[in-house]
Formats: sequence, structure tokens, C-alpha cells
Amino acid sequence: VHDSKEIRIYNLNSNLDGQTWMHDNDLDAIKVDEISDFDSRKVQLRFAPSDGSILLFSYFDSDFLKTFQQTSPSVAWTQMDQNIEKAPSSSSIAISSNGNRIASHRYSTSSDTSSGTSNSDQNEVQVLDYDGQWRPVGNPIVSSLPEFGYSIEMSANGNPMMLGLNDPDCVRFGNLLPNSYDPNKCKKSSR
Repeated sequence: VHDSKEIRIYNLNSNLDGQTWMHDNDLDAIKVDEISDFDSRKVQLRFAPSDGSILLFSYFDSDFLKTFQQTSPSVAWTQMDQNIEKAPSSSSIAISSNGNRIASHRYSTSSDTSSGTSNSDQNEVQVLDYDGQWRPVGNPIVSSLPEFGYSIEMSANGNPMMLGLNDPDCVRFGNLLPNSYDPNKCKKSSR
């Protein structure tokens, strides 16, 4: 990541000495111009699949994620679908090994439908699958626990996931199956 609002991708050039990392300015630069105060220390990147042809991008202070794809080494990176909403001040993201499932942390506000009032903010993890567009998989996983979704780890196929919070003694596990996950139950880690 470079502070000029771009992500630079480097590939090991096996045609040379097999030791030189190369960057092509035309093909291997991804612009992120919509971030006004760009700081490369606030960037989170995840590659998938094993050839690294899909890139998931998150910026700590932004309210969106971006996904990019490079269909061959001689083609420039292009954005997959539109920006995806996420929580500002969060960079918790995960991507499956084939790059077709992602998860991200975001905030939501619960509301009381009988009185029409908003209650406290909640943390949620949204899971999305890609089929030409990013589409939600099931309902978001929601919890009022502080900083729930602070970290996300996804298995290779995207099911199950582990969701952490900013509590070193608590880890949450869940499969994407109906009624199989209770975000308010904490499994204490054995440290």
C-alpha cells in the first residue's frame, strides 16, 4: 500500500532470476481515491484464491469495503460489483479461499417497533456471497456485546466462522445454519 491512495501489487518474476518482485504501474495499481485522508497504516487486505486473483480491501475510517479481481496477469485489476457497507472504525474482514464469500463487521441500531424508538447500537457481522453481485447469506449475526465482531476468521469454504470480541478470554464459534448460533454465549478460552 502506498500513501498516494493506491494499492500496489507485486509479483515474483520467475522469468528473471526468480528473486525479483515486479510491479506494473498500468496493471498492478488499484486506486482508492474516495478516501480523503488516506493513511496506509489503516488498510486491511485479504487475497483469495490461492493465485491471489481476488483482493478484499478495507480501510479503518471508511464505511465501505471493496473487492477487486484480476482475471489474468496481463489484465488490470477491476472492482467486483459496488462498494459494500461496513462499520466505520472497523477493519474486521474475512474472505473464503475461493473468494466468493466475505464477512465484515458493521454497526446497526436496534429499534422497538411497538414504540417506534431506537435502542442501543449493536454489533453485527454480515456474510455475503458473490454471483456477479454481493448478496447476503442468511441474516446478520447480531450481538449487543461490546466490540463483537472485532475479529473474524473464516474457514476455507466460508462455513464455519469464528467471531471474536475485544475480550482475550472469549471466542465465539458459528456455522451458517438456521438457529445454530447464539452470539450471546461465550466459550472461555483455555489459556
